Amino acid sequence: MPTNPDEPYYCSQQINIPPSLPDILKQFTKAAIRTQPKDVLAWSAAYFKDMAKGETPPVKERLEMPVATQKTDTGLTPGLLRVLNKQLGPKKTVSLSLIEEKWADLALPKEQFDDLVRIGSFGGEV
Repeated sequence: MPTNPDEPYYCSQQINIPPSLPDILKQFTKAAIRTQPKDVLAWSAAYFKDMAKGETPPVKERLEMPVATQKTDTGLTPGLLRVLNKQLGPKKTVSLSLIEEKWADLALPKEQFDDLVRIGSFGGEV
């Protein structure tokens, strides 16, 4: 029952659920489980943004087994590198800002990205 008496009350017969919604949610859930994002909310936004644009979403191909945690653990795994390659690899050149956006979508450390850009002397288009 609504908490506000002026708010309309809906029953299940009044709510139209699109037939594709269960499949979309199932695929999203599987992708989230495989990818294990550090920031689920930010990753979810990137996932649905890419899906809406018809682009490759930030999804790992398979669940990676955790490696023994070390002090030098950067969060960058072979699976996440494959995700970036799958998203950006088909393009001949990519703007550094797009790479940074995809990096952030995976909740990878900004400092690590900045170090790679500095070490590689990258700028503008890559």
